[in-house]
Amino acid sequence: MRIRDLRRPLNEQGDPHAQLIQFLKSGYTPKVPDEKIKLLDDQPLPPTLLIQFTDTPKSIATQGFTQGTPIGPELGMTFGSRQTGPGYNFGFVVDDVDTQYSKGFSYFANSRAGAVVFRSSGVLTRHVRDRINQVIFWGPSVSEFLYILQKKNQRAWDVYDAESKRGGHAHYGTYSLRDLMNWLRGQ
Repeated sequence: MRIRDLRRPLNEQGDPHAQLIQFLKSGYTPKVPDEKIKLLDDQPLPPTLLIQFTDTPKSIATQGFTQGTPIGPELGMTFGSRQTGPGYNFGFVVDDVDTQYSKGFSYFANSRAGAVVFRSSGVLTRHVRDRINQVIFWGPSVSEFLYILQKKNQRAWDVYDAESKRGGHAHYGTYSLRDLMNWLRGQ
């Protein structure tokens, strides 16, 4: 077995999203009762522009998703189960950010140091407690990122590619989350 074969879960199809769909259809019991994940579509999304708000945007952009949650009762813990090693991660569809999630989404956006933006296929779900739709994707399958840094105390957003250095030239900057999402949709 090659190293790259170790980066994805093994199942009959070799498809991490098929394995996730099967798990969610099984009626699993979450570790924390209100951390339930509801399957919204039993077909994986095609590659879609996603955003994940995080305290480590530059690290994820340069190293990829090195941590994730395995399939199991901790899957719905959206702030991560602090697992080391590859697994599933959560993101939001960029097209839905400022329309569907305006109130709840500002919490995710403003409580983090920044975000990563990437294209990935995944499984469309709804986090029952958060009442918000999320895409669960296999972290190691993502390889190209933009990252966004939020300037402290300014609520300003600057967009960089994975090769940029903090403080280097930003591709785009704005004070508006809505303007940021509009710019990302054009990418």
